[in-house]
Amino acid sequence: ILSIYLLKGMYVARIHIISKGSILGTPATKKGLKIVKWALMVTAVICVSLMIFMTDGTCHADLDQPGCVATFHVADVYIAQIMIVFDGALFGAFCYKWYKVMEIFKISE
Repeated sequence: ILSIYLLKGMYVARIHIISKGSILGTPATKKGLKIVKWALMVTAVICVSLMIFMTDGTCHADLDQPGCVATFHVADVYIAQIMIVFDGALFGAFCYKWYKVMEIFKISE
């Protein structure tokens, strides 16, 4: 779970570096990157805490039921759906921003 959030953090850092020394470094971009950075940190903490405190498992030593069974609270499913929608919104914002960048480059030709 944390590796996915670290990967997203790397993308945010790359966008910060790209926008730092170019015309993309507007105050709105800086504010948006700050919001995304904090949102990623908060959702990472929520996701890890849900995985630690809201999951449980039992292992069976019987021959009829070998292995372990993981159980989780129904709130995990709802939170996961919300995080998927949030991730989709972030990806949509990322695509929209790069579309605007391409329009700027197309105009400057």
